[in-house]
Amino acid sequence: STAGGADLEPPDQGLCAGGGYVVEFINNALAIYDKNGNQLLAPVGSAQVFNQPTTDFFSDPRCYYDAPTKRWFLQEFIVGTVNSAGQEVTPSVQFEAVSNTQDPTGSYTIYSWDTTDAGTAHCPCFGDYDQLGADANGIYVATDQFGIVSGFNGVIIYAISKALLEN
Repeated sequence: STAGGADLEPPDQGLCAGGGYVVEFINNALAIYDKNGNQLLAPVGSAQVFNQPTTDFFSDPRCYYDAPTKRWFLQEFIVGTVNSAGQEVTPSVQFEAVSNTQDPTGSYTIYSWDTTDAGTAHCPCFGDYDQLGADANGIYVATDQFGIVSGFNGVIIYAISKALLEN
């Protein structure tokens, strides 16, 4: 019901735990539990999580709890749209939400970047099967870049300063 009754298959999952919480992110719904399995946040849709229109097509949710800083990272992307001539109508966008506190039910700062890459062969594109990693210095997002109409361009890696995201 969080995605307007649409059932997105396969049910991609982004699960993370830490600080006494469990965050479950499945296409296209997010719920939060305490360590005993009590639901603290009923399922909300990806559009609500990332403050976007409910008409956007979200996919491949990811979740990461950063123990050293006690922050939560939520990630998902939307596939852009093209018209019948293959021209971009709306861009493809990667979203990264960073919790403002150690409480995953609290507020988040939302970041995003355009992954359309319109100047590259087979594009406009989108970054499919996004992966999320981290170390002491950064958050790293890897995507498989596909043309919205056709074509595979390879892997794109984005590196973002963790300190800047968290501050």
